[in-house]
Amino acid sequence: MRKFLAVLALLAFGPAWANGGSIPPSGIEPGEVQRLQVPGIGRLDYQRLFEALSEPGESLDAFVLRISPRLRAYSDETGFEACGVLATNGERFGVVVGSNRAHIACANFDSFTPTGMTTTGQTIHSHGKDRPSRANKNDLALMGQQLAAQGGAGKAMVTVAGQALDAFSSTDFHGGPGYLATPAGVLHQRGTASTVRQVQARP
Repeated sequence: MRKFLAVLALLAFGPAWANGGSIPPSGIEPGEVQRLQVPGIGRLDYQRLFEALSEPGESLDAFVLRISPRLRAYSDETGFEACGVLATNGERFGVVVGSNRAHIACANFDSFTPTGMTTTGQTIHSHGKDRPSRANKNDLALMGQQLAAQGGAGKAMVTVAGQALDAFSSTDFHGGPGYLATPAGVLHQRGTASTVRQVQARP
């Protein structure tokens, strides 16, 4: 069980990445919960939370600073991660923010972007609870391969580790560059701990 808990602790942070789901983003209304077939994971809840666009002339940093409290508020209320793929049309930035209603991760879909925009290769997400939680069906789906390797532990036996709300995890760094909405603001990283910076508003 000790080895299994170590695996859970490793998985208890950060977004996953998927190239697409079985339902296009235009078919999911804000607040509606759908079940997506995610390659390599299986069926997973997806709840579209909101879509946001930058103001004309607004930088990516400024845009993320403006919308990050909405991700943090959702995670504070539910204990679930929220995430989205940052996109652009060359003039403005945008994002479709959603959640898999899971404590341990949030699957990003590169096809889930505002109309007419393509991914920048960066994401934004918020961590869930900072204390252990009982795994739900979405946590178990995200941990499926690890659970199978341990003999298929039942839901009642699985507790997922809490997360640092104000720090990137090793999984975040492996997932590529992106932003983390924290209780005190926003952090950005470009793949390693040495690249982490506090995002500042510019005049």
